[in-house]
This record gives sequence, structure tokens and C-alpha cells, in this order.
Amino acid sequence: IANLPPELEGFTIAHVSDLHSGLFVGPARLKIISDAANDLKADLVALTGDIINREMSEFPSALAAIQRIESRYGPYLCEGNHDVIPGWGVVARACIQNQLPMIYNSCMALPVRGRRLLLGGLSWNRIFGYENHPGMVSDLFPPREEGDVRILLAHHPHLFDIAESADLVLSGHTHGGQIMFGDIGLGRLRFKYWSGRYQRGNTTMIVSNGCGDWFPCRIGAPAEIGLVRLTKAQAA
Repeated sequence: IANLPPELEGFTIAHVSDLHSGLFVGPARLKIISDAANDLKADLVALTGDIINREMSEFPSALAAIQRIESRYGPYLCEGNHDVIPGWGVVARACIQNQLPMIYNSCMALPVRGRRLLLGGLSWNRIFGYENHPGMVSDLFPPREEGDVRILLAHHPHLFDIAESADLVLSGHTHGGQIMFGDIGLGRLRFKYWSGRYQRGNTTMIVSNGCGDWFPCRIGAPAEIGLVRLTKAQAA
């Protein structure tokens, strides 16, 4: 992170994406996911969408799994495309009703060691036509103060194209391409960014392969939970 203040050096984030609580990800697998996230002992947990697979009946298991994940600063979520299948904003409202901080077309300022961690998030419907709204991400964040770190939770990684106002983008959605043979596969065919770390200017994006499944087959795109550790960028 360019100009990362010393107070935030080493701050850690467990990046958990694409739970897909439901047919292929039941309570037993959700517990494995929660336990794996807890093993990271991260300062904060970022969940970048697709909490459920298709139905609100799948939400209680997802809620229980997220509530089991422990971190000093708690979990923060953004909405994914599967989360809107029961209806626009339905999962988002359920999260808020259950004290899960769903960041929905807004920004949350988190005080950390005397500095501000600014977490922005967009609803799924806002990504459509994003190319025509280049200020959509920058409008989420308040004016930058010295020592601020801006993090965008974006389910769809293509928002990276307009995220130059963020220091870090955490994304999911692609499942790492789902079926990949090296760099050849569904990831490259469907997405500009599909797995791992991307850099443009002072903005870094991490695209998670996700830890759940809507389709029970992965080849060359293993499920994962990421550990992100903030550090100051080296001068060029």
C-alpha cells in the first residue's frame, strides 16, 4: 500500500469469498471453512459475496458459519450475484438484521490504531454498465485523510477497471476459473481477471478462488481462503 502508515503495517485480513451455502456446501463443510479462517488469526474478515447459493433457506447455515469466524475487528461483507437470486437486497437486509455488516453502496470507516480503514462496497446491480460510471467507486469514499487506507469489497473483479481511488480491492466471483489447465480454461475465456494478484498504479487487487461451490467440480482452481497482510509499498 503506498503511504501505508506504520500503525497499519502488518494488519491482516482473512479473505473469504463465495461460500455458496446450499446444495454442495452444507453445515459440515461450512464448519471446515470457519475453522480454516479462524486458524489464520486475522485482524479482520472480508467476505466478498455469494453467501448463499440460491434460496433464503440456505442463509441460516451461512450465518452460523460467519458468526463462528473470530477476529478482532469482525466480519464485513459485500453482495454477490447469487445473493440476489431470492430478490434484490433480501440477503443484504437479512445480514443487517443479524448484525452482519453488509456494505451496500456505502463506506464504513473503521478506526484502527489511530488511523482509518475505509471499507467500501457496492450492491450487485450497481456493477452493470460500470464502464459508463467511472466515479462510482471513488464516490463511495470520503475525502482522503493522511494515513487512510481504502479497501473496496467487490464481488466482480472487473470493477478493478474503475477502482484507481482504492488502495486494495478484494474480489471473488470467478472461482479461479473453475476449470483451468494452467492459463487455459474458463477463467481466461470469461474474465479479464480471474485469480490471484493484479496491480495497476497504486491499486492492488486480490481475486479469490472462493471456498465454496455452486458446481461440484474444480480443476486447476482449488478452493481457498486468503490471508492478506498490509505492508508499505517500496519506493520505485
